[in-house]
Amino acid sequence: MKNSSNVYIEKYNQNLDREEFDYNPDNNILVICAILSGGTDQIGKFAPFMSIVTIVCLTISSISLILHIGATLLAPDLQNLSGKNLFSLSVALLGSYLTFITAMFR
Repeated sequence: MKNSSNVYIEKYNQNLDREEFDYNPDNNILVICAILSGGTDQIGKFAPFMSIVTIVCLTISSISLILHIGATLLAPDLQNLSGKNLFSLSVALLGSYLTFITAMFR
């Protein structure tokens, strides 16, 4: 391994050339780099349908938060200290949801 110019990965039945991996002899660590075609592709951590599930659930939750915020603004009984605290947390959560959803489409 010390002077090897290529590495064989048995699990994937693949040979890697020297430019496709990095070997640290001090720690005996082999680092394999994923090469992306064109430099713009991304390796996904989750299945593509999970983004659809995420958007659907966040949309339902956002609608519920908007209804709660509207109810708090319209009902004076909900404008006590606990209601204002819950209103504040709802606005913050709605803002974070909207930021997350817009970041998904950038």
